[in-house]
Amino acid sequence: MGTNAPGGDVLRIDHLAIPLAGGIALGARLWRPADAEQRPVPAIIDYHPYRSSDGSALADETIYAPLAARGYACVKLDVRGTGNSDGLHPDQFDTAYWEDAVEALAWIAAQPWCNGRTGMTGLSWPAHASLMVATNQPASLSAILPVDGADDRYLNRYQGGCLLVYAIWHGAQLSGMHLRPPLPWVVGERWRDMWLQRLSAYQNYFEIWGAHPTFDSYWHAGSAKRAFDRIACPILATVGWADTGYSVALPTLLKESNTLRSVIAGPWGHCFPHTARPGPGFDFVDLAACWFDHTLKGSSDESLKWPSLTAWLIESHEPRPDLMERPGYWIEESMWPPRSVKMQRYGLAPGRLGTDLHSDAKMAMRSPLTVGATSGEWMPWYPAGLGAHLAEDQREADGLSLCFDGEPVTGDTELLGSPVLSLAVASDQTCGQIVARLCDVAPDGTSTRVTYGFLNLSHREGDEHPLTVEPGQSYDVKLTLAPIGWCLKSGHRLRIAISTSYFPIVWPAPRHTTLTFDLAHCELTLPLRKPGQRCATPALPIANKQPGLAATTLRSPRLERRRNFDVVSSLLEIVVDEDNGEVRLEKDGLTFGSTMKRTYSIVANDPLSAHCTTSATWTLSRGDWSTRVAVDAIVTSNDESFVVNTRISAYEGEHDVYARQFSRVVPRGSA
Repeated sequence: MGTNAPGGDVLRIDHLAIPLAGGIALGARLWRPADAEQRPVPAIIDYHPYRSSDGSALADETIYAPLAARGYACVKLDVRGTGNSDGLHPDQFDTAYWEDAVEALAWIAAQPWCNGRTGMTGLSWPAHASLMVATNQPASLSAILPVDGADDRYLNRYQGGCLLVYAIWHGAQLSGMHLRPPLPWVVGERWRDMWLQRLSAYQNYFEIWGAHPTFDSYWHAGSAKRAFDRIACPILATVGWADTGYSVALPTLLKESNTLRSVIAGPWGHCFPHTARPGPGFDFVDLAACWFDHTLKGSSDESLKWPSLTAWLIESHEPRPDLMERPGYWIEESMWPPRSVKMQRYGLAPGRLGTDLHSDAKMAMRSPLTVGATSGEWMPWYPAGLGAHLAEDQREADGLSLCFDGEPVTGDTELLGSPVLSLAVASDQTCGQIVARLCDVAPDGTSTRVTYGFLNLSHREGDEHPLTVEPGQSYDVKLTLAPIGWCLKSGHRLRIAISTSYFPIVWPAPRHTTLTFDLAHCELTLPLRKPGQRCATPALPIANKQPGLAATTLRSPRLERRRNFDVVSSLLEIVVDEDNGEVRLEKDGLTFGSTMKRTYSIVANDPLSAHCTTSATWTLSRGDWSTRVAVDAIVTSNDESFVVNTRISAYEGEHDVYARQFSRVVPRGSA
């Protein structure tokens, strides 16, 4: 166990082992006030699979050291099978994790430096974990602050029954991340055996996720949405409008309850508010301290308000994929759905969108499968820093889609919530995929994507029980777009663009389909907000960067996104080359780095040509000790199945430690 004091009255314990009844121990780091054993304090737990000793160490120090200075014991806890924790990591959201967490929270609450009250926070997986653990009602858990957390596992991998390509590459990357070894100077001589056990147990997670294309019991087990009424502690959540896969949790997070529930929705992607991209953001440490002071310490500060929703309304802006700041302003709503929002219906006519429109026209659409070339990242998370993550100008995609334009607005128009597209649609095949994008079209013609959504026609009545699609049969369907807060500036107009694919965001349907829309039975419903008083930033603006661990950058992060199109073969190729850099921690000399390269390709008229390649590496070293893990995966599909080819390699120094190559055929079912 190593200890040192980063400054002031804070004690940091770098290597803490938390014992569980099953005989395994979970590795953790702890920050606490130096006098906490004499004056116990509440504990804040960030429970995660991202390695507290190295992978998340730099970011953690800027959050948990200052929170400890404000009177909290902060525990960064590695889940089983990751970092320095014992056991194996079975799947992304296995029920074993919640059982482990409940036991670990009881241990933490009983320590002499804790007063028996705990809270949970963290970004992404830890946020999801906080929701799941809260449904188990641990006795000590008194509040949670999830940052971009999912309430529904299925919606992390499928949207509207359409498989997210993110699930394909992330399945290989995430499962590979967990193959890194524990640190020998922490767990001792058994580190190599633990490492080999992790390597031997490896499974590409996409093989599991791809085998469950419907919302079945596999997804039920880890979805907090199904037991949300069991959460008895207060929730303050933050979500990013640009993080579509997580902003869809907003209605569940604001579900009516006897306990306090509040959401802050900002303009950013999959980020903490203090590292917001695109910004603006605010001081997360200040927010967390105020929230946990209120819920764990019983602060009676009357100046603190926790409205149902605090949201950044994004104003019309130029569609730049590398945008770092989005114009707009903060607003508050005291309840959800807000009383200030009216659902306004718009009719569709050829090329037009309006409140008084009616048309008996029928319009057909068969998009080239390259229509999604300018889509950007499904989950903008900026691991390599700046780069092209957001959607580009949508004019190219609009030109390949069925578009309906409204009139330019004569005054600023606010949207808050989820647009809904109601359609009467028929497919010429036994499948069909509908993609709808709501765009903000400027007077100069540039098109900025506001929000979007997808629907697999066989999932038209839900994701649990797919239905057959009869060619030529018209179906009435509803497509709900992701929630958004947006201000359409005067002179701009709205466009709804409909296509039959959007690769590489969603994997294409097995056949290239033509969809026919009966406009007499089609309409768009928009959540229009009556403009009200603007509010202040929900927490202190970011002033000075929090002090962190001393570290040396050995290789700077770098991101490249390249797009190629062959005009003869109609082959589109998109390459995302991501180097997260390499860093050495000066406190112990531990050096770590990672890279990932993704390649997507598809031929414009052949859905079975879709191809996704993922190559990722992770390195760890200190002195004469060094390790490297590599995962390479290729996914293709045919009418019936996905074909998943994966190779893993592990090296200690220059010596091969482990290598395995395998191929799996995964039935695609309704996907």
